[in-house]
Amino acid sequence: MSTPTDINSLFQAAQSSGALSAASMQALTIADIGAMIQAGLGTPVDDVTASEAVLVTMMPDDSGSIRFAGNAQAVRDGHNLVLDALQHSHQRDSILAHTRFLNGHVLFPYCPIMQTVRLDQHNYDPALGTPLYDQTVVLLETELARAQEFADNDVSQIRRAFQVFSQSAVRASQSAAHFGQAVLGGFGTP
Repeated sequence: MSTPTDINSLFQAAQSSGALSAASMQALTIADIGAMIQAGLGTPVDDVTASEAVLVTMMPDDSGSIRFAGNAQAVRDGHNLVLDALQHSHQRDSILAHTRFLNGHVLFPYCPIMQTVRLDQHNYDPALGTPLYDQTVVLLETELARAQEFADNDVSQIRRAFQVFSQSAVRASQSAAHFGQAVLGGFGTP
């Protein structure tokens, strides 16, 4: 089990690197926002085996206006079509997705695309208000924190490089052994 990410350290690093302005950093000092961000981070960086990660972040509107306009099924279908397309892509092993509803409920935190949850009538029933600004800030801060974790993870990149090298070495040694047996078997003397 991994330890919780230190959100403040990630934001300090983002500010130091220029990815976050001083004004934005000041906006992040809301007392309970760290817990909301932590809820969306999901899969620890060290558990991602791809050399690069693609972050897909979705925020379906779960306000009553969607239901009253008769668009709840259209939102479900659209969300699920995005998941389907990403699950069938060649890069699916490097995609982490996260869905947080406009009113703050996390359907699933950042996780491999094959572990995501589809929207249905049981987990998506738009009937709430419209806190657009507040939840958009939380969602974007969650994405920033996750991206900064990947940027700060040089040890993981080195480990992955050695893993790729060792896998290549194993394949090469297996190929050489197979080649040697083929040569001996095919060109031996009577």
